[in-house]
Amino acid sequence: MTTASDTNLPFYTKDVFYIPEKDGCPPQGIDEVVICRDGVKRGVYSRRTAEELSERHNGQVLITTTKDFREMEEAFYKSEPEEIDRDAYFSALQCLPPLGWERFCGVESFKFSEFKTGRITTIYATFDGRYWKFLDLADLAPSAVALRILNHIKEKA
Repeated sequence: MTTASDTNLPFYTKDVFYIPEKDGCPPQGIDEVVICRDGVKRGVYSRRTAEELSERHNGQVLITTTKDFREMEEAFYKSEPEEIDRDAYFSALQCLPPLGWERFCGVESFKFSEFKTGRITTIYATFDGRYWKFLDLADLAPSAVALRILNHIKEKA
């Protein structure tokens, strides 16, 4: 494996500098991490270290993998089903072309084609004359959507 010290070029990692979730705000990605020739981890674009970024952003800046950061961000935005009225459901359905408009076990659902962040979008569902929306992954299977709605109905009964 080539390291930063083996070449004159910086070594690109799969890490990011980020600010953790705080006071109801999502984790915030700041910069990708590169290991410079001097062995110091710096931001690809800012060229700043974690300590320098912490000073600039008035708080703790951490390093994690891109994959772990994406999972933290997605977990922050995912939500429980919220019951909505018929008009809100059909307004969303007619707003943009729906993604994954399907039916499973009597639950009809679609995903909003405008995403909240990354892979998170609003998912709309209807069952037995009632309507819901929630935030989750855009590739959530129709069977998983139906399970969420049916379990939500069962929990609220």
